[in-house]
Amino acid sequence: MKPKVLLWSALLLFGAVAGARTEAPAPSDFSRHVRLYSATWCGYCKQARAYLDGRHIPYEDLDVENTERGRQQFAQLGGKGVPIILVGRQRMDGYERDELVRMLAKAGW
Repeated sequence: MKPKVLLWSALLLFGAVAGARTEAPAPSDFSRHVRLYSATWCGYCKQARAYLDGRHIPYEDLDVENTERGRQQFAQLGGKGVPIILVGRQRMDGYERDELVRMLAKAGW
């Protein structure tokens, strides 16, 4: 082969390899898991539910007053008020829509 052909072939091969994209690994199920510790009377809890429902994001809603499991986990988290929202290992005390958007985006939602 001529040197120009070899050079051209190498450049094409390098370009194909360098330009190849690999898919980012999918977030684990845990990193995407959303959990809401809430109370029925809480307006911020209702806003958080409405936001998640409106975007069809599945979440686990644990009532901290009416369920033993919710009460126990809330205590383990050192909860002082509702809502507490967990997205994977991320935590938000209270509800701030923009912060929830950021947390969900970080988890791949």
